[in-house]
Amino acid sequence: MIVAARQIAACHLTGTEKYLSTSKEENEFVEANSTRRREVYMMKYSGFLGILILLMLAGFAGCGEPPAPPTSHGGPIRDYVSLIDHLRASTTVVPAGSVNQPGLSVTGYLIKVNGEDVQVYEYADEDAANTEASHISPDGGTIGTTMVDWVAPPHFFKKGRIIVLYVGTTPSVLQVLRMNLGPQFAGR
Repeated sequence: MIVAARQIAACHLTGTEKYLSTSKEENEFVEANSTRRREVYMMKYSGFLGILILLMLAGFAGCGEPPAPPTSHGGPIRDYVSLIDHLRASTTVVPAGSVNQPGLSVTGYLIKVNGEDVQVYEYADEDAANTEASHISPDGGTIGTTMVDWVAPPHFFKKGRIIVLYVGTTPSVLQVLRMNLGPQFAGR
């Protein structure tokens, strides 16, 4: 009990330990226990500090520039990314957000092609895109059971797992879409 009281009474002053004990054995015992406590403390908190540093570094690794969009590996147009690659080879293309069209089951990408809005709808696979395309009337005025009153003539194109919709009459946009996607399957 006296040893325990003396251990508790040990204090730190500028890095050196002062003890209230007069016995050499008691001082060695207190010093050994203090050293052991420091070792346990250092092991415990150095591991914690290491984990904290790793978490901070991992957090900072995600900072900075936003993640790059998926990149195409070349080849034919089959999805949104490969369409953008092909269009950029011959014209100005700027992503402009997302778009929903009544009657279509997926949210589309809105892009600007030569300054004009073009909608790109990407499906899980080519069969899903074909099924959706079959619900669009030949003149583009009806999508499924939804009748659409367009502000300009609609032009629907399909390639791979995408359906592309351009509502407008700008010849340069129609030309680049036909060149990359083939003839429209619906519209005016």
